[in-house]
Amino acid sequence: MENHCLSLDGQFLFMDPLHGQTHLLNEGAVEVLTEAAAALDAGVFSAFLCEVEEAGGWSPELEALARSLSILHTPLAPAP
Repeated sequence: MENHCLSLDGQFLFMDPLHGQTHLLNEGAVEVLTEAAAALDAGVFSAFLCEVEEAGGWSPELEALARSLSILHTPLAPAP
């Protein structure tokens, strides 16, 4: 997350490397994306997605950003 999210006076600028877009986020959104990144690192992203759904679901924009993180986290297959 630190590589993709810069702090700007209490708000955060998330640079989505997958889509080449930037998004201005509040602290709560950054916290959720940080938790998503931690779940990816721990290999429990699917369980994290279930927890989010049980807690009331995602905002559409935030879900897209979390899924960008998950796509970037997917290891590449070795070249043949």
